[in-house]
Amino acid sequence: MTRAHSSIEPGGGAQESLEARLAKERRKFAILAERSYFAQQCLGACPLGMAEDLRAYGLSLTRRSRAIPEWAERWEEMHALVERLVAAPAGSVFLRDSATAAQATVAASVEPEGERRRILVGEADFHSSRYLWRAQERRGFEVVEVKHDDFVSYVDERVRIVAASLVSPRTGAMIDARAVAQAAQRSGAIFVLDAYQAVGVVPVDVGALGAHVIVGGFHKWVGGGGTGLAFGYVEPALSASLEAVFPGWMAHRDVMAFADRFEPARGAEKLQQGMPAMEPIYTTRAGLQWIAAVGIEAIRARSVELTSRLYDSLTEAGLTVITPRDPEKRGGMLCVDVPDGKHVVERLAEEGIDIDARPGAGIRIGPHACSTLDECDALARRLAEVTS
Repeated sequence: MTRAHSSIEPGGGAQESLEARLAKERRKFAILAERSYFAQQCLGACPLGMAEDLRAYGLSLTRRSRAIPEWAERWEEMHALVERLVAAPAGSVFLRDSATAAQATVAASVEPEGERRRILVGEADFHSSRYLWRAQERRGFEVVEVKHDDFVSYVDERVRIVAASLVSPRTGAMIDARAVAQAAQRSGAIFVLDAYQAVGVVPVDVGALGAHVIVGGFHKWVGGGGTGLAFGYVEPALSASLEAVFPGWMAHRDVMAFADRFEPARGAEKLQQGMPAMEPIYTTRAGLQWIAAVGIEAIRARSVELTSRLYDSLTEAGLTVITPRDPEKRGGMLCVDVPDGKHVVERLAEEGIDIDARPGAGIRIGPHACSTLDECDALARRLAEVTS
């Protein structure tokens, strides 16, 4: 089946300011009319088109077996949308239910090689990923946790896998992924990059980043409505050498053949597994289409503008921001060190302002690209008042 790409083309006149253009886009996100929403890093605002796709999914359920061709078309379209989002070649992306599952699929295909048995993991990376990589010790690996910005100095001939987050979920700091990729290539290590906290707010170009594997998902910055869907990109040269250790029928060369013996699909799709959850396949599409229409570079530029305004306002109010000030070294959120972050989150939620808190990260603030500078200023004022 030929994959369909989004028909939406970038809009907005060349002379129209980015702020004005995104102000017009704001009406496409219902929650932005109801709340001052700064929790993109947790669950991103969904475009109105998501509800339409959800209704389409509901109608497909009533058709039962007659819906299978439509589901297959949506499944193929999702691959194409993801490949477009991360500038990946056709056939280099596979879909799984979580980023951890995508990482596990790759991990299972890699064995220690003599003295090359180390896995480097970021100590401030997502806990689910760290659980997975630590568990590889029972397969003969040695797991070493390193600081978020210190991977390059640890990469040597003993390292088999470098597993890092592009943007740390605990600090909002962004690593120099290209430098890590070059170090991994020089030493012969496999670089697995978790881009979950970057996808949808920071440009993710697989060629520019240089990682062998990139995983990510959609319910944060992309604004995918449902959970249970993630992706993995695998560099074609590496993909050719990886064996599908735990294959399922969605990894077969011909899914509808219902064959008795497994024949792996070409490229990264051989790393897929069983029947996927179709609801997030439907409810993620609108967010991906919106990003394609607006442009990730525009979204990133506005995010930097908003977070820079917040950074200045928060520090002027005497609050400690643990995220780097330099926009080149941070993703789309700011982490602020405050006592009793949970209480602060609950207090602001009562006032219609949404942020979140995580252990070791303080409170986390992630504005939507359609948020306003006035909202940023108001949030900074209230945080100063609530925490004083």
